[in-house]
Amino acid sequence: MYELAYKMLGGEKSDMSSVSACLNIIRNGLPISMLESGSELLGITNVEYAHLIGDSLSSIQRKIKTNGSLSPASSEHVLLLTELARQADEYFCDQEKRKRWFSRSNAALGNVTPLSICDMFTGINLVNDELNKLKYGFTA
Repeated sequence: MYELAYKMLGGEKSDMSSVSACLNIIRNGLPISMLESGSELLGITNVEYAHLIGDSLSSIQRKIKTNGSLSPASSEHVLLLTELARQADEYFCDQEKRKRWFSRSNAALGNVTPLSICDMFTGINLVNDELNKLKYGFTA
């Protein structure tokens, strides 16, 4: 399900080999170290990334000090964002182009940046739709 996204964050692809394993990882929370990997993928700071996944800076700092885990909701959000970045890589074939696309205003999304609406699952779905339009030759 999220094998490739998990690998992009620094995990072992085989750890996500089944639906039950994937759900178990999400329920137990991703390691806090994956937050930095996720923020690098999108070209944003850890603070911006924490806001994007719905976590407070103080909560993230506390988890970093204790080498804790993200909440299940934040873990799922991280995996969805990483999967979105992976799909963007399939189209752009270049990390810098992907980062620029995520950070530039997009007319199809109401003249906001794709990244700015990824704080909600609906926004992630809308951005995914726009990527699919690009990949399959529809007007985006």
